[in-house]
Amino acid sequence: MPDTTTFLIFLTAAITLIMTPGPNTLYVTTRSMELGQKAGLVAAFGVGVGCLIHTSAAAFGLSALLMSSDFAYEVVKYLGAGYLVYLGVRTVWEHKKVLVSSAVRKIDSLGIFGESILTSLLNPKIALFFIAFLPQFTNPDIPLMGQIFLLGSVYSILCTGWYVILGLLLGSTSTWFMNQLSLTRIRSWITGCILVALGLSIALPLHILPEHV
Repeated sequence: MPDTTTFLIFLTAAITLIMTPGPNTLYVTTRSMELGQKAGLVAAFGVGVGCLIHTSAAAFGLSALLMSSDFAYEVVKYLGAGYLVYLGVRTVWEHKKVLVSSAVRKIDSLGIFGESILTSLLNPKIALFFIAFLPQFTNPDIPLMGQIFLLGSVYSILCTGWYVILGLLLGSTSTWFMNQLSLTRIRSWITGCILVALGLSIALPLHILPEHV
């Protein structure tokens, strides 16, 4: 366990980074505004689970192994980028299906949960972030694995809490938007374009967004 001062510095840095918009934040935002609070909350917890998996991978050294192989990194990167582009295109293509009353909308919670986890897992920049960020706050006199897992778990919980807040706040605007047909069409296009842009930001070195979770 890091000392108290180091842990407080970690919390300050973590909260600052979490509140800076990144790919996962924008993903939760688009799902919340597109499908409402329930979808936003499911997306928040899904991304949180993805972060916990990244934490476990970093603690057991799997992330370091991934980062040491250019081929593995490229495969995961392009899989993640392609998946986000697919989600964006699908959102635009199927926009007519969401032009219904919020009272009869059915949210595929399991599907959104799975999407959220995959979106997080298939971004190798997150694995790289965990490897670069978490060890800075560890105590070299204590076994590293437990410290990485602890810090990563705290980071994941903080992320989930922030995404839950976003899901509740932004999801509350969804019903009003759903009753505005022209705005809904525009929003579907914006949502789709954001997801495509997220995919491209992962696949290409454009540095459109911060490379953290």
